[in-house]
Amino acid sequence: MALLKTTKILDNTVISAAINEIKAINLLSICSASYALVTSLEVFHEACGGNLHQVKKDGQIEIQDKTKDQKFIQIVSYLRDRYPYLHEGELSAFTLALLDYACSGESYFLVTDDRAMRRRIDEIITSPQITSVCQMRIQNFNHTGTIGLIKRLYQKRCLSNEEIDEVIANLRESTFYITEELLKELKRR
Repeated sequence: MALLKTTKILDNTVISAAINEIKAINLLSICSASYALVTSLEVFHEACGGNLHQVKKDGQIEIQDKTKDQKFIQIVSYLRDRYPYLHEGELSAFTLALLDYACSGESYFLVTDDRAMRRRIDEIITSPQITSVCQMRIQNFNHTGTIGLIKRLYQKRCLSNEEIDEVIANLRESTFYITEELLKELKRR
C-alpha cells in the first residue's frame, strides 16, 4: 500500500518566493516530490503575474477552482467582510484548506506567510459562522510558512547542507522579509 502524501495548500507568498527569490534550488519541484501541492484559483491568478509557465510547470501545483462551491463562497464572503485587511488569496487558500482537508481529515498544511492570517486562524475556526458551514468544530488547523516548509524539507534530507546555505544566501539578498533569527532556524535539525 502506497503512503499518501501530505498536501501543502500554497498561498501566493510561498509560490512567489519559490519563483522570484530562491534561485539556488527549484523549490516547487523539490516540494512536489515529497508533497501534493494545491492552490486556489485566486492564488493562481495572483501568483501568475505574467509567469503562467512557472506556476503550472510540469503540473507541480494543482489549481482548485471553487468559484461554484457554495460553502467556499459563503466562507470567503464572511471572512472578507469580517477581516477586510486579509487578501483574497489568503482567504481562498485558507478556505480551500479548511473545507477540502481540515473538515475531511486529510493530511495537509496551509503554507502562508501572511502574519495577520496566521494570527486569526484559531479565532476563525472556532467562530460560529465557520462551524455552522463546516457542520463540525475544527480542533486543529495545520499551518506553516515558507521557512517552516523549507526547514521541513531540510529535516527530511530533501535539501543538502550546501543547498540550505544557498537558500539562506538567496533569502538574505531578496526582498522576502525574514529575520536573522528565522534564517538561523533553517539550519537547526
